[in-house]
Amino acid sequence: MEEKKGIRFYWELIKKHWLMSLIIIALSVAASVLVSFMTKPVYQGIVRIRVDLARSTSVLKTAIGTPFFVADPFQTQVNLIKSRVIAERVVRRLGLNIVVKEKPANARVSFVDCNFPDDYPGGNYILVSAGDSFSVKKGGSIVGRGKFGEPTAVENWSFTVYAEGLNPGDSVSINILNVQSVAGGLAGSVGVLMEGPTEIMDIMVSAETPEKAAMLTNAYAREYSMFIIEMDKERSRVLRGFLEDQLAEMRHELDSMGDLLAKMRKEYGIFEPSAQSQIILNAMGELEKERTEINTSLEILKRQYPEAYEQSKNIVPETAYAMKEMDLITLKNERAKLASVYKPDHPTIKLLDSQIQSLEQSIVANRIALYENKRRELDKLYAKYSGQLGDLPAKVIEVERLAAKVNAGEEVYSSLLKNLYEIRMNENQQTGVVVMVDTALPNPYPIQPRKRFNAALGFLAGVLLSIIGIFILEALDVSTKSKAELERLAGATCLSIIPRTTESESSRALAEESFKLLALSLDYTPIEGKLRVIAVTSSTANEGKSTIALGIAKALLGMGKRVLLVDSDMRKPRLHDLFGAPLTPGLSDLLAGKRTVEEVMTSIDGIALIPGGTVPADPSVLLSKENLEKTFGGLADKFEYMIMDSPPVLPVVDAVKIGGWASGVLLVARYGFTKKGEVSEAAERLRASGARLLGVVFNDVPLEVKRYTGKYYRDKRTLKWLFRRRK
Repeated sequence: MEEKKGIRFYWELIKKHWLMSLIIIALSVAASVLVSFMTKPVYQGIVRIRVDLARSTSVLKTAIGTPFFVADPFQTQVNLIKSRVIAERVVRRLGLNIVVKEKPANARVSFVDCNFPDDYPGGNYILVSAGDSFSVKKGGSIVGRGKFGEPTAVENWSFTVYAEGLNPGDSVSINILNVQSVAGGLAGSVGVLMEGPTEIMDIMVSAETPEKAAMLTNAYAREYSMFIIEMDKERSRVLRGFLEDQLAEMRHELDSMGDLLAKMRKEYGIFEPSAQSQIILNAMGELEKERTEINTSLEILKRQYPEAYEQSKNIVPETAYAMKEMDLITLKNERAKLASVYKPDHPTIKLLDSQIQSLEQSIVANRIALYENKRRELDKLYAKYSGQLGDLPAKVIEVERLAAKVNAGEEVYSSLLKNLYEIRMNENQQTGVVVMVDTALPNPYPIQPRKRFNAALGFLAGVLLSIIGIFILEALDVSTKSKAELERLAGATCLSIIPRTTESESSRALAEESFKLLALSLDYTPIEGKLRVIAVTSSTANEGKSTIALGIAKALLGMGKRVLLVDSDMRKPRLHDLFGAPLTPGLSDLLAGKRTVEEVMTSIDGIALIPGGTVPADPSVLLSKENLEKTFGGLADKFEYMIMDSPPVLPVVDAVKIGGWASGVLLVARYGFTKKGEVSEAAERLRASGARLLGVVFNDVPLEVKRYTGKYYRDKRTLKWLFRRRK
């Protein structure tokens, strides 16, 4: 069963790899800071404007109520500000496409109000000063002359030059770029922010200096305002011309009808109708007024949309066409957004223009058809009222009808005349619908790079990378780090967990208690024979088997047992160093028959020890069952336990031979060192040789991983050890 991995587990991972994590975080922060300092600062200017679209559209609305005279919604204005149209106006106004390559050191030269053709490719020119005038050369030939501060025509383009510090004869080398290419880059640095559901907008332009950012931002606001004014004036001019023609025709028609009415009244005299007839005549007058308004609207639509008028003759009108108008607004918004990226001749723009035109024609045709239906209904109602005037003479009815038509016409004429006056005022006004609330000022604080933000981002990235690195290292780490995992790999019970010992008294006390628990487990394990022979081995070297063997011997001695400790690792004996005893004579001499048990055995601190002895050429030859039984079979009356510090299982066969003869085998695995595959393979080899695997011992486990209830043993030095740097 797998152990649950809680917060403590992950905390231990962090503590284990803290140095790697610290290095990764430090490198990440340093890289982000370095990039921030190497990145050129970008400054931003912000200008706040108010867009009064209601004032712009109110003078363009007429009695027809069509949506096509209404200005685009605010989102369209946002896209318009970010479009190439405004960007190109700013480029031309400030001469941003003219780059000064060479000039006198103290001279200042600027270009404004530049007028270049859209397809002008650009080129290199030299401006030569002649006092208050200058000449422009290209390829050694003069292509233009002008005065500073005045518009100058050169080839098929013009500009205005301002200069300071130029002496006669000084030259300035300039490179003129294509306006559209410069405008495309400028449009990418523009942002627009709407202040919620209000008419307030913030225009933001980025540049390499605070002064240039403020200059560009203010220029953007001015050019956008001028563009709206020019657009409104153009629409007003078109509508004014149409209304003037329409009013002239109406005036002529009304004058003719007025003359006819006066003549008929003079001829027929004045007749006073009854009260009932007067009510009907008044109603007919209102109908005539409504008929006149509809006829006027139809006439306007017919002239502006002749194709839609022809289309309306073959359709059945729909009363609910609001969704089509919303689709039209959506298409216009999308078109305005793409206009800031693509040129007018781009296939996508052309497709949208075609869709917009088709949808507009469909909506207008539907509206014309509705007006035609409404007019027919009014004609029927008018005829019905006329039939109710049977008590009046025909001549009187004719006079009243004409009078109602003249009165209705005069009211419509007055309404259109009022609209004409408003349109003329709008056309002549100098102030636009865009008002600059706050102008842009140079802001010395750059928007990029954001050093603190980048450093924080670098820190977070470092933390994330270190976490990923820790988990990758752990995934690649095939060492054993779990008791449950060790038991699964070995197929045996873990009899004890030996903690990692330090200088702390508490850690040593905990280790002693672990060895006592291990000795007690061995003592309770049923083993045949009077002499219990326990072989202590490991998968590979350096897993602490010698220390475990010594610890078991001491713990059994503390329980009052008679213990013989044998260093059976004759290839690399170590127990003699732990006791400070001589290496020879020892086990190899005893098994070779050169010495007796009494001659090789020594007693230290109550523990009988047989060291490794002289290193033989092939120790495995001496470790046969018969030789071991003959050598140690007679010690059952003297000792209860014989603990054998055996060689590792995988490198040599010695441990397998000893395990096959011993009463049982303890397999030692070191925390974070022994590989998982090595544990499995060592256990399989021992079982294959017929050895009895009593259990496994998990050695060198960090104190915090073992989770001791250590209040009884811990002291102040233990707490310091938990948080100090692990060597």
